Amino acid sequence: MRVLRAEAYQTVPWKNGGGVTREVALHRDDAVHSEFLWRVSIATVAQDGPFSRFDGIDRSIAMLSGAGMRLEGEEGAAPVLLLPESAPYAFPGEAAIHAVLVDGVTTDLNLMTRRAFFRHDMQRFPVEGSASFRVDCDEMLLLATSPVTIHHAGERVVAGALDCIADLTPGEAVCLTADKPAEIFILRLWQRS
Repeated sequence: MRVLRAEAYQTVPWKNGGGVTREVALHRDDAVHSEFLWRVSIATVAQDGPFSRFDGIDRSIAMLSGAGMRLEGEEGAAPVLLLPESAPYAFPGEAAIHAVLVDGVTTDLNLMTRRAFFRHDMQRFPVEGSASFRVDCDEMLLLATSPVTIHHAGERVVAGALDCIADLTPGEAVCLTADKPAEIFILRLWQRS
């Protein structure tokens, strides 16, 4: 188990130049592709505008803070309202998405996987007192939105707001405890054969 601390995340510009994102974690393998195979990031959206286009990438997004945003797709497609309590929204990176802020700046969590190599799932998971689950995928990351304690494979780690837990052992149980009601995001990744 490894803890990635929020204060150490690297800030990088958006692909389309419209803002910045903080890279939480990424997996690269130059032997199979020159860019990331999966990436977790936290973006701040300060104004309306288009999402960057990522061909061959599957994406999921969830609100971390702010009032939310309306995601407008191609003409005729119903817009998606993404609010702080909304389930994560999954979409292909090729989709033409234009974001319209509901009421001011938002912060969102993004998970991207290169479709030919990985598939993924993003889930909100409440922690009230204690909770547990098994690592049921090839790679799992946990992103805390408020302080939680993680118990896994004999280790115990306290994660603060926006800290991420990585390198969890597949098949092992994960137990979470929190002094106050908390929420984490569970990010599951499966390698395609």
